[in-house]
This record gives sequence, C-alpha cells and structure tokens, in this order.
Amino acid sequence: MRARAVLLFVLALPFVGWKGGFALVAAPPAAAATTGLSGNDPGAPSPGPADAPLSDDLATLTAAVKLVSQEYGLAVDDTGKVKDEVEIGEAELFCDQARMRLEKLAPRLRADEAAIGRGRDAIAALTGAVGARKPPAEVASLSRAATATLLALGPAESGATAGLRAATAQADRAIEAEQVAGDYRIGVLTEPTQPIFRRGAGGMAEKVAPPADSTTYLGVVLRERRSKRFLPGSVVTAEFLDAGDEVVAKAELAPLWGDFQQYGANLPAPTGAKGRLRIHVEAPHHDRHGDMLGVVAKPADVVFDYSIEGGHPVFPPAPPAPVDADYSIGDDILEGFAAARNEAQAGGYRIGFVVEPPEPFWIWTDGPQLKAVRPQDTHHLEVVLQDRSTGLLVPGADVTLVLTPKSGGVPVKVPLHGLLSAFQHYGETLQVRPGEYRVEIDVAPPRIGTLGEPRFLGNASTAFDWRVEKPAEETKG
Repeated sequence: MRARAVLLFVLALPFVGWKGGFALVAAPPAAAATTGLSGNDPGAPSPGPADAPLSDDLATLTAAVKLVSQEYGLAVDDTGKVKDEVEIGEAELFCDQARMRLEKLAPRLRADEAAIGRGRDAIAALTGAVGARKPPAEVASLSRAATATLLALGPAESGATAGLRAATAQADRAIEAEQVAGDYRIGVLTEPTQPIFRRGAGGMAEKVAPPADSTTYLGVVLRERRSKRFLPGSVVTAEFLDAGDEVVAKAELAPLWGDFQQYGANLPAPTGAKGRLRIHVEAPHHDRHGDMLGVVAKPADVVFDYSIEGGHPVFPPAPPAPVDADYSIGDDILEGFAAARNEAQAGGYRIGFVVEPPEPFWIWTDGPQLKAVRPQDTHHLEVVLQDRSTGLLVPGADVTLVLTPKSGGVPVKVPLHGLLSAFQHYGETLQVRPGEYRVEIDVAPPRIGTLGEPRFLGNASTAFDWRVEKPAEETKG
C-alpha cells in the first residue's frame, strides 16, 4: 500500500470534533520539563534543557525571527501606521527573543566571530526596522535575510519537528493527485479497505469492520497551500461522477489521523471505466486568531479525473508542489514552543504554556464571530499540545486551565478554545489578578481510532507556579 497503516473510519462511526491518532513513525522525545515559572513577562523565552542539541536551538532561533515578520505584518499597514498594538508588541518581543537566543547560543557555535557578528547585525537591522515602523514588505525582506544569515551558522533542523516532517513526507508519497484551490491543497489517495479500532465505552478498544459493500478507501488530505499544514475541523464531501456526470456515489468523509491527518471513508468502488471525483471542502469550523481570518476562510471545490483499474479508482499523477520558500515544515511547532514560557512532558504529550497580552479572537460557526477583549482582561493564555509519539500538534482535545490562588480563594477553571493561528493551539483571553498561582493544565484527548492495534492517547495533567505582578503603571507613585 502507498500509505501503510493509514487510519480508516467508516461513515457509520460517531464523531465528536477532530479525531487524534498515532503513526508508526516515532519522533524523538521532547525536551525535559521545566517546572519553575515566575513573573509575567510574555516575551521571556522558555529556558529549555541545557544540553539541547545546537541544531534544535538554531531552529528555534530562526522560528523566532520568522515570527517577527508574521506579527509585524498583522500590526502595521503599508504606510507604517500601527493598526494593532498587541501585534506590534509581540513583534518587538520576538525581536528581543531572537537577540537573547543568539547571545545564549554564541559560545556554542562553531562559526567564526565574523559570521556570528553578521547574525547579530541582521537581527539588529530587523529590530531597527520594526522600531522605525518600516513597511511590512521591508521587514519581511529583512526577516528573510536574517534567517539566511542565521542558517549559515550551522544546521537548524529540530528533533521536535521530525515527526511532522516524516508525516508530511509520507502524505506527499501517498497522495496520487493534488490540486490547489484558493488557500487549500486538496490531495486524494485510495487504498483497499482496512479493519479499524475505535475507542468505545470506558476507553475500551472496539474493532470495527468496513461495511460489507465497501471495496475502496478514499482519503482526502486537506492542507494549507503555503505551508502544507494539515487543516482540522473541515467538512469534506466526495462525489463520484460517471462519464455522463451523474452522481453514482456520495459521502461526507470523516476526519482521521493516522500516519498523517486526513479525511476519508470506506466506499464501494464506482462502476464504469472512468469518471470524475468532485471534492467539496468547507472552511474549517475552527476558532481562530486574526491572522487566519482571511486564510482558509472560504469553501473550495476541485474535480479529479479517474479511471478504474483492478476494481479501484486511479488518478492521473499530480504530485504535491513544495511549500513557499519562506516556510519550512515544522515552523509552526517551533514558533509555538519558541513563544512558550514553560514546557512540560505529561502522559504522551509535550505541553507549552504561553502568556501574552489580552487579544481578541474569533469563534467560528457559520463564519467568524468576534470575541472581543473586555476592559478588565489582562492576559491571553495559550497551551501548545504536541503528541510525543508522532511529533504532531494535537487538535480537538479538551484543554482546561485551573488557576488556584496560593493565598487562598476559589480556583478559576478556564476551558480553552482550540485556535488556528501561526500555530495550532488552545487559548482564552481573561482577567488574571496579580498574585501567586498554582496553574494546572488538564488534557482530555480527542477520540482516537487506529489501524492494526488499539493504541490511544490518554488524559494528562501538569502543574507549576506562576507569579502575576501588577502592571508597571499600577506600581508607580
């Protein structure tokens, strides 16, 4: 088979949100947990282990530099006028992060001092352009130049992204044909039907056989065009059309996660020698930040020709094109954990905790509905969730923060929204009063189905201390 151990779901299975799964390609273990956390500086870089591979640290540094350009593009218009104070603050913070990370790395680099100096100069030029409110195109150009300069200091390939890179490569190999439609890559693949397992009552595994009349598994790999990021939360419909364009089979494909994330179902093979497959995708029904409001925000349709060979539909080969030049597979993971002030390993997860100034986001139903910042809100808190066995970011989990004042008082329980942004994460904007807190992150996994063996993600929790200080203006006088 082209996509060995692909996770299959039949249409009869019940679904709640996005399903998580496992892959046969294991990622290297994530970094060891760091448990101490104090202060409320949202720009403070995560400490990380002292013995982290140099290539990992360089990869995280380049991710911080790329984030500068992304945040700045959301903050400033073409004339240099600031349109979002929160985003410009984050762009400046990531400039500071990049500078601090390079200084921390400098003694370990094998590059000569002149090369390291060029890296410092490139970050300084980028920082200066941000401070001078230069046009976003100029900042983006300086960000690319800084990235290239930093990449010359040594290899920058992180073990934290190995699983995602393997999953992306396997998806590319499995896809028979891919088309670009707007912001989407829509790829199709077929396989023989397969038995599957699903999580039943009490978490017990249940084996589910394909329907008796099914002969073919149809998979659709839905990804963002520029980055090949897998897109959760969509509704994907497939229609097989005969040579006369009559619909001979139609199904809503279930969201899946196996060696790579996809949508699929076991179906009867269409009759006739050839025909067309029509795929319709809805914009992901996924809450999101402003940077994703205009991206993957509209439905799309594509049509693939097919012929029947050996009883299965076969598509003329159209392999996936590369990602955009300014993106590397795994940048989203690196950016998420570059922003994290605290990391921990709990259960099967790598968990990052991100503290940012308050910011709005959009709840997605039939379209975006603004969840505005309230006058009393002080923070936007985020959790980045990575499956350690696969290296993939985990969508569709139930993630909750519990903030317990250490001076006494009622704990605040905060369910987080799953959010699309530069990286997929969970977050909420809220008021957190100054004080000492014990913070607990509780994770309830998405429902998981697997092929071949019942292997499921589980519950997990981690806890740490957090000191929230009064804003500077409240401490004056």
